[in-house]
Amino acid sequence: VMMVTGIVMFCFAPFLAWLIPNFDTRKTVFVGMILAGFGVWLNSHLSIHSDYDFMFWPQIYRGIGLMICLIVVSHLAMSTLPLSKVADASGIYNLMRNIGGAVGLALINSSLDWLTALHVTQINQGMTPQNWIFTERLDQLTAQYQEVGANAQQIALSVIYRDIHFQALTSSFNDLLRMLAIIMFVTAFLTIFMDRGKKMNM
Repeated sequence: VMMVTGIVMFCFAPFLAWLIPNFDTRKTVFVGMILAGFGVWLNSHLSIHSDYDFMFWPQIYRGIGLMICLIVVSHLAMSTLPLSKVADASGIYNLMRNIGGAVGLALINSSLDWLTALHVTQINQGMTPQNWIFTERLDQLTAQYQEVGANAQQIALSVIYRDIHFQALTSSFNDLLRMLAIIMFVTAFLTIFMDRGKKMNM
């Protein structure tokens, strides 16, 4: 699935490098952020039945948007510097981008653990004898594992808990993707404060 984004970025890079210099860099970054955010937002409707077809178009939008942002933001970061400082600035720019990515991944992983635990707790609150869906599923699984013996119900409960955890994890991914999309949309509107920089020559 992720290969789609990589292929799109690879194929569109030459076209975007030709197209982008014809537009205001701030507007270009705005469009890139909106496209990438839109792709992330479309991905935030995951379910246990999501497949390749569901993921295809969101990856297309995200790939195009990210490539636009990568090209233009890199140019904006370097365009106001004298040539003698570009090499050092490029190293600092890449370092900060890597640090930002590492911090972002750490925050996402921590948030994912917290949100998953929260969703598991919320779902478990509904797993009561009064919930006929839960009791019916428990009876079905218990009957299915009856040949195991006395542990049939315990195995059935473990299967249900596994399904609950998977559903909670899916909901957590959706929450994080929505938050990331909102951050990208808000960031897109901050482009009005960006320096236009020098005209891109490609």
